[in-house]
Amino acid sequence: MLVVEPDEERVVAAQEVGLEVKAVELAAGLSRCSLVLDASPAAAIIDTDDLLPGTIAAVPGLPSAFTPAAQAALGARHIHEPLAIGVAVMAVRAVL
Repeated sequence: MLVVEPDEERVVAAQEVGLEVKAVELAAGLSRCSLVLDASPAAAIIDTDDLLPGTIAAVPGLPSAFTPAAQAALGARHIHEPLAIGVAVMAVRAVL
């Protein structure tokens, strides 16, 4: 699993509880992943140039980190349900 986290304190905190987290730049992370769980509070920071062929984006919250153009390019692969971000956090914790 690859996690993109710009906050060094959060990276350290995740590592301290045993998660294998490596800090990488967003573009570098996206270039290696075709399944993206968007748990970002930032809007429209992922554009069409960031998508791999066949990228699937799970976006359980608002706003979507994907630009309108990226959402259109993804089509049905932009799986979006405007749930509270707490649900996204619970989903990630369930997978880990």
